[in-house]
Amino acid sequence: MSSLRVPSPAPSGAPARGPRARPARRAGGLALLAAALVTAFATGCGSSTSIAGGYDPPPPGDPAHGASAQVLIGNQGLVIWVGIDSADTVEQLRADQRTGKVEWLIAEVVPDEAYPLGFYFAPGEVTAAEITAEGIQTTLPQIEADPSYYRVGGPGVFAKWAVLADVLKVSE
Repeated sequence: MSSLRVPSPAPSGAPARGPRARPARRAGGLALLAAALVTAFATGCGSSTSIAGGYDPPPPGDPAHGASAQVLIGNQGLVIWVGIDSADTVEQLRADQRTGKVEWLIAEVVPDEAYPLGFYFAPGEVTAAEITAEGIQTTLPQIEADPSYYRVGGPGVFAKWAVLADVLKVSE
């Protein structure tokens, strides 16, 4: 049976312990949270830093370049340009950008260390959907951590993976 310890009063001049000390920590934590939120909103939640950092869409001739458009998506603090061959998928993602709707981007992962995240999505295989099978759902940070796991024929088993995509920019 566990016992409940009641903190003894702090000797005079000593810092307070126990429940009395918590409000000060909460206030400090709230101030930190407020500062973080102000910084996030002031910088566009981090997306402007990545875009301004010179991360350009894949040019024509690049295997990651899409025939219809290049779409910059954000997911869990990371951004990636996705080349898309399907005009219908581009229009769907363009509508998502206008409305702020976030959908699943489903594609084949191609590991390649020449790209900023160590991979790109195969342009001919990119689609978007409101609902996907839970087993194929992942994130950009997870793919970045081990792109070979997500490749076709890799240990991840699936041929395509789904990433929740916040559409930041569409470039023809």
